Amino acid sequence: MVERSEASLATLRVDFDLYWSLNKARVSSAVAHALSVERTRRKELVTKLAEVETARLAQAEATRLAQTEAARLAQTELKVKEQGRRRG
Repeated sequence: MVERSEASLATLRVDFDLYWSLNKARVSSAVAHALSVERTRRKELVTKLAEVETARLAQAEATRLAQTEAARLAQTELKVKEQGRRRG
């Protein structure tokens, strides 16, 4: 009876060790997958941020150029008006 109990206990120990190893492997795999997903997501966010920053800089440059052109046109308009006053 003791021998059968010891054999059953040994079998249970082996089964538990196997279960524990499989569970650890499953958890490790899940963690590795989650880390991989996060890494991919982080790369996507960095790419998106770079795209948004590039667009923002392009918009700022376009705004600056438009303001420069508006100032140039205003100066030209003033010169034309000034010339008209001198002639008129």
